[in-house]
Amino acid sequence: MIVLKAFPHQRFALFQDGREIESVSAFLATLEARGLAFTSRRAYAFDLLCFHRFTDTHHLTIDRLLPKHAIQYLLHLRSTAAAPKTINRRITAIRLYLNAQRPDLGNRIFAASSAAFYKGRRNKALLGPTRVACTSRTLRVKMPRKLCLPIPGDVLRRFFTTLRSFRDQAIASLMLLCGLRSIEIINLKTYDIDLARSEIRILGKGGKERFCPLAPSAKTALERYLDFERPHFSSIECFLVLKGKNRGAPMKPETIRKIFRYRRAIPEFKDAHPHRFRHTFCTSLIREKVPLPIVQKLMGHADIDTTLLYTHLSLEDINADYQRAMELISDDMKLR
Repeated sequence: MIVLKAFPHQRFALFQDGREIESVSAFLATLEARGLAFTSRRAYAFDLLCFHRFTDTHHLTIDRLLPKHAIQYLLHLRSTAAAPKTINRRITAIRLYLNAQRPDLGNRIFAASSAAFYKGRRNKALLGPTRVACTSRTLRVKMPRKLCLPIPGDVLRRFFTTLRSFRDQAIASLMLLCGLRSIEIINLKTYDIDLARSEIRILGKGGKERFCPLAPSAKTALERYLDFERPHFSSIECFLVLKGKNRGAPMKPETIRKIFRYRRAIPEFKDAHPHRFRHTFCTSLIREKVPLPIVQKLMGHADIDTTLLYTHLSLEDINADYQRAMELISDDMKLR
């Protein structure tokens, strides 16, 4: 049996029948040396655990891996109803791990055939009919395009009435009005908050730093938590556990998940996931015609293409613009 173990000093390792799998430990240690975040290394470790369980079941070793085994593993992941994004992340993790064992091994095992990415012919205006070139040489699953729909305003107002503590109100406000991720909430320090200037410093993915202004309601919720509710301990983390034997300890990601999970039992709040609040923040900025480069900075996106994913239009937006256009067209026809 292959198991994943986590150690107090944030080291991960895989064990098979009680013996450590040295190649995986060395790879994960390399990721730590490169400065990858704890959550990223944990995701890599779990992806490698799934792959080693697959190879162990099929009695495969690294020396015996072939491209057909990559297809078999991909089909295995699809049979478990894994999301396309999860499958592609696992393929990337395993490919990098195999490359570390043998030069270019992962690239060869997970190489994509050109036929797999054929997209037919496209008419590119003045260029005429052209064939879309293959943009990826790695086996990947097609990603469906999903709209990042915001949470309606009336639902948000009722959601906030269910939050009984200033801490929970501050957390939800920072997600909704500043676009913070759950891990950014966990990592927020007291010295990152400048109430005098109404701004906070955020340490995002990959250690990227950004500053975000505090909306008045988010500032008020944060002030109430800091002044009246936060335990007076020496911890520099902003958000702490409020009750129980761990009172005063820094919050963990599962604590934030619980805040939302309990409320999702109410049908009205079934879509109230922490990241959905961040989606709502981004979509609301775009709807209010905030320039995309500014939205990108506020969201902490490394690539503006990620920000562009939020530029969809709702049926309400389309219908409103359509009605306005029809009114103008009708008035113009009457004049003529």
